[in-house]
Amino acid sequence: MNSRRKQTPSPSSHQLRQLLPDVALKMETRVLLTEARDLGLVVEEDRLKRSSRIWVELKGNYLMSLEPVDMGPDRYREWMTFLPPCKCPNEHYEYSLRVAVEIHFKNRAGLWSYESFTIEGGDLMMVIDFALLAYSKMTGRKPKVFRHRKALP
Repeated sequence: MNSRRKQTPSPSSHQLRQLLPDVALKMETRVLLTEARDLGLVVEEDRLKRSSRIWVELKGNYLMSLEPVDMGPDRYREWMTFLPPCKCPNEHYEYSLRVAVEIHFKNRAGLWSYESFTIEGGDLMMVIDFALLAYSKMTGRKPKVFRHRKALP
């Protein structure tokens, strides 16, 4: 007797994200950390209960922290909002990032202060550049990204 099994369709990426939000958060964080390191940035990750924080080293007495803003299933945070494919001839981002940014500054007395805001961008470097520009407009200070090596081609 030759019985044919009905094939069940594979879950979509959206369905997988809904089923495994903790795995999705780890994967998205790993993508951003890899992107940052490929750019030569010095970064560290703090894993939080249902979120993640990425620390970016800046020159001088500055640090930048990045956390995802959007909330997904089971209250897990999501870095990426995936965009529908575009049929126009121009290149477009596959996702956008909505990020809570804090730029920390250590003054001469050794006290830390910070400014916080939300930034949206098409990739990690765009988010960092927009954050530095926003901080500069808010405070008049102009911190720069610390790179321990040149970006990979």
